[in-house]
Amino acid sequence: MPQTVGLKQLAEDVGMSISTVSRALSGSDLVRADTRRRILAAANARRMEGSAVRGRTPKTAGNMVMLLQPAAMQQANGDTEVSIHVLETLQDVAEESGCGILAGRFRTAKEQEAGLDLNENVVGVVGFRLLDSHMAPFLARVRNANVPFVVLNREDDDPTVPTCTTDHTLAGRMAIDHLVKLGHERIGLLFNSMENQSNRLRIDGIEASLRAHRLGIPPEQRVTGHEDLNGAAKVAQQLIQQEKVTALVVAPERMAANLLYQLSAAGIRVPDDVSIISFDGTALTRQQQPQLTALHTPWQQMAKAATRLLFWLRDDPMLDQVKLNWKPNLLPGETCQPPSAE
Repeated sequence: MPQTVGLKQLAEDVGMSISTVSRALSGSDLVRADTRRRILAAANARRMEGSAVRGRTPKTAGNMVMLLQPAAMQQANGDTEVSIHVLETLQDVAEESGCGILAGRFRTAKEQEAGLDLNENVVGVVGFRLLDSHMAPFLARVRNANVPFVVLNREDDDPTVPTCTTDHTLAGRMAIDHLVKLGHERIGLLFNSMENQSNRLRIDGIEASLRAHRLGIPPEQRVTGHEDLNGAAKVAQQLIQQEKVTALVVAPERMAANLLYQLSAAGIRVPDDVSIISFDGTALTRQQQPQLTALHTPWQQMAKAATRLLFWLRDDPMLDQVKLNWKPNLLPGETCQPPSAE
């Protein structure tokens, strides 16, 4: 059974009062349309991460666009802020075409649960955060159902797989270029799942930039596959205190945000003692103290294009070889500065 989330937790997710959330979930006309969309997006994001939301969401009828995310997401992979941002954008575009949004959780046969359930009202599927092991079963099921689909935030060599993503390799290069420009040479990596394609591409870019700058990162300064947010703080402390790194490249953003709090509690100052740069660049980045420096992933543009692409594919099933790619951009924050002279 999924964990049940109360109105209090949902209100904290969106930064609104419990009464506003309650009215939105009950379909009250007292809540503005844009507010209701954000709350429903947050509720859908919770459902995508394996939680049920207490409350009554308005019934929807007619055609639906499904946003599908893997069911088995580790804590470090789950990022409610990104899910809400993507869902809000999909809702806006889908509503322009008279469609609703359905958030689903994708389960593989290996997980011994029911798989993708597509009813006749689903007019298209956006596959989001699909890991390596999810791609083959996802493609098999959407193609078997003969429904248009787009893969969001992932590349694929198959020209018949429509994708909307950002240049994660470039993002990795830009992260290192920024740190090296500030004078950092001892740089550490702290990444979660390596089954996450975006992380591997970022590391490809990081390595390319290091070679260009005639630098390297020894194995002891490179920590990958670390899924535990709290455990990552201990690893970061070891990299700073034992390996003497002056800067950390951290993914995902939620892990980096957690590090700011954990390192401060341990007496390690950011950016005075260590600089931190991450990726995604959602509102979570701007809410941190200090503000997190990040390579921004253009989630809104990607999600908007993915939804519109579904409708293009629905009108023209022969349309193929659609690969949309956006460049990341640096969001300067307060967590990077030149290394200490000590």
